Amino acid sequence: MDDYEVAIQGRDMGPFYHQNEAFYQANAALEVKKTKQKVMPSKVQYGKDANGNINSALFFFPKKVNGQDWLSTSDKNVEFTCKLGASTLHAVFEPSKMENQKGPDL
Repeated sequence: MDDYEVAIQGRDMGPFYHQNEAFYQANAALEVKKTKQKVMPSKVQYGKDANGNINSALFFFPKKVNGQDWLSTSDKNVEFTCKLGASTLHAVFEPSKMENQKGPDL
């Protein structure tokens, strides 16, 4: 995969009905806390159920910036932020703990 993906799912996806994917592409970021490097999503895509209701929002972040990897398992914390109208969603990821059976899963 050429991107890191962050998925948002929940019972109340209301904020995503009020703005389109382009809004969230411009108002979300992943930030490496150590270096303060912020990366904006290259794409945001809504998932919809059979009735056309939004049931998820997928944020795609490039793995490389200017040809260089910007995230590694040695980074302690990476913060996802997304403005949802008057509030901001925050989630912190610890790359060193993100593994699957084959090793690092970034």
